[in-house]
Amino acid sequence: MATTVNINFRIDERKRLELDKIAEALDRDRSYVLNEAVEEYLIGYRAEAAAIEEGLADIQAGRYKEYASLDELREEFRGKAPAPAKRTRTALTAAARR
Repeated sequence: MATTVNINFRIDERKRLELDKIAEALDRDRSYVLNEAVEEYLIGYRAEAAAIEEGLADIQAGRYKEYASLDELREEFRGKAPAPAKRTRTALTAAARR
């Protein structure tokens, strides 16, 4: 099991109340909700950082295409882009809306 430490930070009252509402809906404490939120943030941050690193590696390896204009880029991809993914709420955000 990972070692846990206490941290303190300031948060506005509205956010604290919302966190408490989520915690109550999940029958958990505020620390659980905050740990889940931090974990989700870190997962997203790591994925974004990895995608940036991959893109930089592609550029350094010459795996890219130059476009004369943004319009040219749009024209190439017009109709090819997949529909935006439907966003689903996590249990935490769904609980906050109750």
